[in-house]
Amino acid sequence: MKSLSLLLVEDQVMFLDLLQSMLKTIRAIDRVGTACTLGDARDLCVTHDYDLIISDYMLPDGSAHDLIRDVHRLKPDQDFIILSALPVPEGISENGSPRVYWIDKNNTFHSLKDRIDSLFGSRVKGDDLPVSRLTGREREVLQLIGGGFTSKEIAGRLALSVQTIETHRKSIAKKLGMSGAELVSYGTIFFRS
Repeated sequence: MKSLSLLLVEDQVMFLDLLQSMLKTIRAIDRVGTACTLGDARDLCVTHDYDLIISDYMLPDGSAHDLIRDVHRLKPDQDFIILSALPVPEGISENGSPRVYWIDKNNTFHSLKDRIDSLFGSRVKGDDLPVSRLTGREREVLQLIGGGFTSKEIAGRLALSVQTIETHRKSIAKKLGMSGAELVSYGTIFFRS
């Protein structure tokens, strides 16, 4: 099975790092390059081949529409997923105008993984999302962490001790390979409805 190479283009560095970490947990994804500007993304697309480019729509020096146009001149078969909280602009379809797909940033990580599954089929299917490694209680704690609750508040909600919640936090962080601070962002994005 050939592994996938992705390029992430996002100007918000924290979101870029978090998304890169989450995508790297998919076994079929071997390489996740990153760029924060349209210019950097263009340069990387000239020197590297990517199976998929995932880009924010609005970038500091242009838009994903510009990137799509420029890359499709060189590589007409390049697949794109555009992430944005903005409405879908004219010329781009949520279901894929030639090789371009739109995902609302307000959706969960599952919607992005589902789109990647639909594009690459068996190369991705069967890969576990990292949250599947967690017990039911750990998922519940992670969801509350993502909701911004402190360990004390989570303990109160779940009728557990603060020490038990701290133990769950450490276990979750270890299983997901994330720091405590990253858990808040991960929980927020992964469990957003």
